[in-house]
Amino acid sequence: MSNYNELANAFGATFRSPAYGPARRGILYKRFSFANMDTAPVQNDVVYIMVIPAKSRIHSVDFVVVTPEGEAAIISIGDYSDLVGSAVDLDGWLAGQSINGAAGTGFGTGVNTEAYGAAGGKFYAAAAYLAITCPSNVTYDTAVIDIFVDITKYDTGGDD
Repeated sequence: MSNYNELANAFGATFRSPAYGPARRGILYKRFSFANMDTAPVQNDVVYIMVIPAKSRIHSVDFVVVTPEGEAAIISIGDYSDLVGSAVDLDGWLAGQSINGAAGTGFGTGVNTEAYGAAGGKFYAAAAYLAITCPSNVTYDTAVIDIFVDITKYDTGGDD
């Protein structure tokens, strides 16, 4: 199993939401391409895609297939406490969702029964990482997906 840090490529855009009081809610968006990775992930690899800020709540995680993988490939999306593979729940947001469906096919926690979706989201007191796990026995080297994270960042003063 290898871990890939794609944080530099992911969610680099400014968080866009109106600033209303101590909480800001918005949608983080990233077009994620397995084809553009330096090394293509294989079975059981983990790809870190986002730092989850301390004092925030993720309400849902969704994705839409832009370019299918070209063979039967699934991904799971969950959270990790560090960059060395310490999964909190590797499929807490989405489990076993196909990235080989037709363009426009989408999946999300709004209709997902995974732990965090079923609970209506998750609050992160400390910073964590959102990551994709690649459970299929294939090389993930073609798929492009749009990822959407509905998040509220609480600005309570002090350090973040």
